[in-house]
Amino acid sequence: MRALGPVQPAPFSGVPAIASIKVYHVARAEEASDIEAHGFREPSGRYLADSLNDGVWVADRPLLAESGVEIGLAACFEIQVPDRVLMGRERSEQGQEYRKFLVPALLLNRYPRRRLTLYELLIQVP
Repeated sequence: MRALGPVQPAPFSGVPAIASIKVYHVARAEEASDIEAHGFREPSGRYLADSLNDGVWVADRPLLAESGVEIGLAACFEIQVPDRVLMGRERSEQGQEYRKFLVPALLLNRYPRRRLTLYELLIQVP
């Protein structure tokens, strides 16, 4: 048997790799079909914050308890976004075990989203 040599890196394709992160948005189940069909919308109001904000709240994990939506009435979307989209949009507070971001809906809708199954949501929630 022949010994394998060192692994050769793949040739550079000319397109730099873009770092990305999965973020999650929890909504009420009755809103999910609208999000699936039309994308996120710009809500205004208080949600996961003490001040008025415009944009869509996403986090590095599903924030089911923080959303106030019961598990049986919840829908959770997973969105893979480039790190640069989240730069300057973090709204986390000291001592939190998660990172949350406020992202304009038009920007968030540029990236693919998928609705998690109830099982996937349950295994994601700490």
